This record gives sequence, structure tokens and C-alpha cells, in this order.
Amino acid sequence: MAAPIPPRRNRLVYLLDHEYTQRGLNWSRLKGVDAERVALLRAAAERAGCQAVLALAEVKETWDAWPSDSDPWDDYDYYDDEDEDDEEDYGYHDASRDLGGDHDDYQLNELIDDEITLGWWTSPDGTGGEPISLHVPETEVCATTPSADLTPCQSEYEGYMGNYGNTLDRWYRRAAVVVWARDRAFAARAEAGSQEALSELHARIGAGDLDGARAAAESLAPFWNKIGSRAGLLGTVLDVAAGLGTAGTAAMLLEPFRVETVAPEHADGLAAAAGQFGEEWTRGVIDGWFRSEHYFETDRSQWVERLPGLCGALRTAGALEAARLLAAGAWGWMGDQLRLWTITARAGIRQPQLEMLSSPLVRLLEAADDELRDEIAAALRGYGDNVLGCLMPALRSAAALPAAARRAAGLDVVARDCAERLSMIIARPLRDEDDWAIGWTGCGCDLCGTLGTFLGSRTRRVFEWPLATDGRRHVHTRIDSAGLPVRHQTRRQGRPYTFVLMKAGELFTREKDARHKAVTDLAWLTSAWGDGSPGTSLLSAWRHDGVVRPWKRRLSDDGRSVLLSELLLRHPELAAEAEKITSTLLVVETIRSLPTRSRPGCGRCAPASRRPSMRGGDGSWTSSSRTSMTSPGGRNAVPGGRPPISRSLSCSGCTNAARTPTRTCCLSGWACPARQTTSHARCTRR
Repeated sequence: MAAPIPPRRNRLVYLLDHEYTQRGLNWSRLKGVDAERVALLRAAAERAGCQAVLALAEVKETWDAWPSDSDPWDDYDYYDDEDEDDEEDYGYHDASRDLGGDHDDYQLNELIDDEITLGWWTSPDGTGGEPISLHVPETEVCATTPSADLTPCQSEYEGYMGNYGNTLDRWYRRAAVVVWARDRAFAARAEAGSQEALSELHARIGAGDLDGARAAAESLAPFWNKIGSRAGLLGTVLDVAAGLGTAGTAAMLLEPFRVETVAPEHADGLAAAAGQFGEEWTRGVIDGWFRSEHYFETDRSQWVERLPGLCGALRTAGALEAARLLAAGAWGWMGDQLRLWTITARAGIRQPQLEMLSSPLVRLLEAADDELRDEIAAALRGYGDNVLGCLMPALRSAAALPAAARRAAGLDVVARDCAERLSMIIARPLRDEDDWAIGWTGCGCDLCGTLGTFLGSRTRRVFEWPLATDGRRHVHTRIDSAGLPVRHQTRRQGRPYTFVLMKAGELFTREKDARHKAVTDLAWLTSAWGDGSPGTSLLSAWRHDGVVRPWKRRLSDDGRSVLLSELLLRHPELAAEAEKITSTLLVVETIRSLPTRSRPGCGRCAPASRRPSMRGGDGSWTSSSRTSMTSPGGRNAVPGGRPPISRSLSCSGCTNAARTPTRTCCLSGWACPARQTTSHARCTRR
């Protein structure tokens, strides 16, 4: 059987011995033996009908090696016996690395891998040069002097790590001569991402040589999708694609690019190509730009930030469908991100990721058309409450926009949805003080079943669980990945060790913190996203009728949250002081409801008839026989200001707590200046 014919190579790369700069890379400036060898090589290329250019190459070699002054077998004490208590260290130690150093301090054994990349080359006539990016396979490379015999510009050694290591990476910068056949010159240069090659293709189209341009473009097909995309080439490729008039070839030329390279300056070229080849072709090209292998998170977020300008330019150019497809593709990516991060249990991981999506979400809503905007708003309503971690930062970043711009982008709809969510969070009852149950679903294995039973118990707080290494590792991973408020430690006694699980008080503080944050966010939302008048609420269900309602004399945490929410919704200018108001909120009884056994006034608190309470419907502070709010401030009530402090000389609010503990009236130390405590048995006159 005849041997297979090897594929025809596009080029030959001959490495020179010296390093040069871009400015110094010239046929007449070569050094020593480089000049002699290049003269012979150029003469041979001319006789063979080939072209030759000079290039700058970076060579990376990875060697099996070890330090010259060490025994390679010394590292095998890595497998010394280890006690089982080391099994809880599930992380990895950093590898021992030696950056730089003396390049001759290592013994090279075997070449493991090498990479050669061309980053710059001169034009064929030697009058200029251009940046390129071309990985050269070893079958196209030759050299008189091996790189290992030269001095590297950088080296990095990694010691033995059990299943890898004892490797030495070396980098070299060398000049090279690149030779190719004249009839393959266009393909050879285009494969390197040469702007000049694409400009030549565009020039052929402009000169009317469509057949020659199409043939040259089709010659790129075998490698074009492997060279990656460069933003600087997209404009020329779009012009060439529209000029060729062949849908298949045009799609092939645009396929390698990522959507992040599309910018407003490409709108005219994309509009021309889309107008020539139709909606189906446009959809296929843009969908290819959004492929997962083209995705880089940071680049995508930054690109979506610029999307309104791009979509606006496309609409101006008449490419409405292209603008719609780009915005829809951006939403497809963002929807996937929101689904991923909203179901992530650990808040420390989830929240930063959601915040990163907030500003791109605002820009996406600005870029979308009405149909897509409605689709986005409906989808956002379908996510769990964790999506507030994205929506609230988005609304805060958009608060500075004009009201008309916010409405046009559909952000008012998002704001109403957030207000509804926040009000529901506030209205939820807090868990009972003796309820230690934690809702959780594991992977379905027996270990997760046992863990779930413990977590679901309302009364059980500690679980001592004899468990082997693999079991402890699995349970440890499940607890940490879900962010459960459970502490765990291993008691290293007996076999197997005992895995001790303890439910943490964070179980209660998480809910309280979430409620407090919801109150503050809702107050801000009402202030910033109302119709412009103070106190306007986004929720009709929360609109106040101006009547100061009587409250129970002793409010639960739930009642206090609702009361505070009502106050902040009517007076959003107090949002900045929500935390202080929360800490000073109190409820007192009327004089008439006090027991006859209450002691005489301490002489240092205000009478009930003179205590200021919540504001009335006209914005002034009114007196309530049941509800009082006091905090540090001025003596007199000022409409639109904070509640005044009462400093009169008689008291009807403090009772004899020792005899009637169930009648204690004050829930905060600020209620009585005579004694900063919630127990007022000692604040009466002595």
C-alpha cells in the first residue's frame, strides 16, 4: 500500500539565533551568522518561486528537569505515612515554583512540549510590518541552533508534586525567516490574521475581480475558523462579506468572530450584509457569535454595557432585525447567568455575581425593543427573591436617569415588582424562638437523608455522628456548598471519628437581617421611584390613608417591621435613618389603660398627652394615645422633620415592672432619659 501523501504546507519557518526589535527587524540589519544564512535562504527561495519575510517568534519549551545540585529521588518522601487526622485538609498546597533564577542550575532530561508563535512580520517588499498571531506547528519549523543552546529570556521551575512537577519552562525570543510559495501567498498571510491580506481581498472586489476575490476567499475555508477573531479585522471582513455576494462564503468569513468584537462602528457593514443576505442568514451569523466557546464573562458584561449604542446605530442604519437579534442573544446569556446565580446557596458567592449583572441589565433594557422588554420583565418575575441582589443594585444605578428614560426602558415595571417582593418579605412572620428547623434537600444518598432529618428537626441543635473519612468529606461539602448555618468539627477519638454538627444562631439573624434590609430597600425604592412627590408609594396595598391607627401595646418583631414600613412608605425622607428608627421604635399604653398599681411619675419623662407620635396625613407630627416614637433631635416638632424629644417633668408611661411585669410599657431605652434600659422598675423616682 502506498504511503499517504502528506498535506501541503503553507510555509517554512527558519529560526535565527538572535533576538531583534520590530524597528530593528530588517534584511540589512541582521547580525553575524544570521545575515549569512538569510542571504543563502533568500536566494534559494527566489529560485524556487517563493516569497520570504522576516518575523519575530516566541518559543516556549517545557523540559523534564531537576536542579543540578539535587537528587531527583529525594522528593519521594512525599508518600511518608500520614495520620488520618490530616484528611480534613481538603485543599491543595501551592506548588513550589522558582521564577527566573540562574538558567544553568537545572539538568535538562527530555523535551516534553514546545510552542512557537509568530507575533510580527514584515511586508514582502520589506517596507513595513504588521502584528499577527500565528501558531506554527513543529512540522513547519527548522533551525540550525536549537533553542536549548541559547539563553532563555525567562524560565520557571516547578518541583515534584506527587503526580506532576519537576518541569522547567523556558521562553526564548528569536527572529525567523518565513517562506511560502507565491501561489499560496494570500492564504499564508491570511492564516496569520494579516490585515494586508484582507485589504487585498477588498481591493479585488473594488476592482471588479469578483471571481478572483471569491476564489481567494474560499481558499481560506480550511483554516479560517481556527485562527480566532481579532476586533481589528471585523470591519474589513464585513465589507468583504457584503461585497462577495455569496452567502456561504460570507458566513464562513464571519464565523470565527465573537459577539464582543461587534461595536457601533461595525453597524453599517453589518447592516449592508444583513440587507443583502436576509434575516435567516443574519440570525445564523449572530447565533454563531454567541456560541458558548466564544464566551468570556468579563468581556460579555462589558459588551452588554455598550449594547444601547450598538443597537441604536443598527436601527439608524436600517438593520432592525440585527439589533433585535443582538439584544435577544444578550438576554439569553444574561438569563442563563441569573438562573445560575439566583439558585447559588452561599450568599458570599451569589451576591457579588448578581451585582456584576445589575448594570448590564439596565443597559440591556435600554437596548431592547418593547417586545423583548416585556419578555425580560416577565422572566424576572419568575425568579426567586434572590434576584433582588441584582435588581436593587440595578435600580440604584438607574435612579439618576430621567423619569421618562426609566419608563421607556421598563424600569418602572421592575421597580414595582421589587416593591411587591420586599413587602412580602417584610410581612413574613419570623420563626419562633425555639424553632431550629432548616429546610434543605440533598443529593438523595443515605448520608444526605440522615443530615436532612437532623436539619429538619425543630428542637435538635447538636448531632454527634460517627462517620468515616469519605462520609465526613461528603457531608462537609454539602453543608458548605449550601451555605447552611451549621458549624461542624471532628472529634478525633475512637474509630471512626465523630463528626459533630451544631446549628448556629445565624439561622435567626439571617431572617432578621433580610427583613431589616427589605425595610430599608423598600423605603428607598418608594422615595426614588415614586411619582416625584414625597411619600408616594409604588404599591397601592401600602398606601396610607392618613389616619394614625392604634397599635397593640406590645409589638412583636413582625409588628415593629410593619409599623416601620408604614412610616417609611409615607415619609421616605427618613430612609437614611431607618436603622436608628428601628432601634428606637416603642409602644406605650394610654394613661387610662395603665393599672392602678403603677407608681407615681418619675418626673423625668413626658406625659402621654404630650408625647409626639406618628405624622398625620398632612405631614405634621400628631399625638397618639397608644403609639409613641421618640429619638434624639430638636425639642419641637417641625413638619417634614424628625420627631422631637420629650423632656417634660412628669411620667405616665413607666410602671412598676416588679409588680406588673406584663405591663412594662417601653420597648427601648430611649423611652425614658432617666434610665437607658428596657426594664423600668429602677427608673422611677427613688
